[in-house]
Order: sequence, then structure tokens, then C-alpha cells
Amino acid sequence: MDLVVKPVDHACGRATNDRNGHKSDMLATLAVQAGREGSFDFQFVATGTDTPATPKSVVFSFLDLDQGKKGKQQESVEVCGSATAVVTDNTELIQERNGDCLKFTSSTWGNGKDNPNSPDSMSEVQRNRAVAYQVAGSSFRATLGVTGKGANPRKFLFAGHPSIACK
Repeated sequence: MDLVVKPVDHACGRATNDRNGHKSDMLATLAVQAGREGSFDFQFVATGTDTPATPKSVVFSFLDLDQGKKGKQQESVEVCGSATAVVTDNTELIQERNGDCLKFTSSTWGNGKDNPNSPDSMSEVQRNRAVAYQVAGSSFRATLGVTGKGANPRKFLFAGHPSIACK
């Protein structure tokens, strides 16, 4: 099974394609310019085709939700159609529900030096900045947002992996 990610409503700004894509075997990135949000369709397809494929169960994680200094460039992820989402007991994320949409927003400063390299080996701080959505069906839409101004885009890390597993 393959995952295809397509922008639905995304004004790139300085978030060029060289900032998006494959980070490692287990992590991928999407960049969003400060002051903007972008919606992306995530679709599972049969390997090497465009034929939708429905996994039995998928937990899809967004990692490293943090922000710039002094509360600037707050990152948020909203997934609609997800029945549940899991965060740690000590999460730094602020949760908001709007109908069948679950949105999580950062509350703490972070920089590239504290980014996880793998969803399998995250520190407690890294786990407290992650959300794992239970998704159903062959596709879902995620809206990634960054508040405020700034010259550089912020990167969103994601993985088809249950990053909030018990330790």
C-alpha cells in the first residue's frame, strides 16, 4: 500500500518542494509558510496504482507540534472524520473539537534541534508534542496551519505509525 499526499488548498510562499517529502524511512515532512494554512488530502492506494486501498486500521501521527519564541508561529493540525486522537497525559498540545474535526495546536517553543528522528525512539518532550489520529477509510484531509509572520516556513513531521504508544 502507498500513501499519496496532494495539496487541496495550499499557497506555498517560501515552502518550496525541497522542504517537503521524505525525511527518513518512517517520517515525512510538509512545510507551511508562517501566517498561512494548507489543506492536504492523504489517500491510501494499492502499491504502484491510483486505486484506493482501505487499511484495516491506521494510526496516523503528526510530530513536533511546537512554535517560535514568545508564542509566535503556533503550529496546528486539524483532521476531519477521525473518530479519535491520542496524546500523552502530559501533552503540550491544546485540543479543540468542531463537529467531526479534531484540532491540536502547539503551546510551547521548539527548534529544529529537538525534532524526532524516528517515531519509535522519541523523548518524553517529543512525545508530548505529538498527536496520533485513528483514521478510517482510504483517505482523510488534514489542515496544517502556522500563525503569525515569519520569513521561513515551519515543517510538519508525519508518520503512519502510533507514536504515542505506552513506554
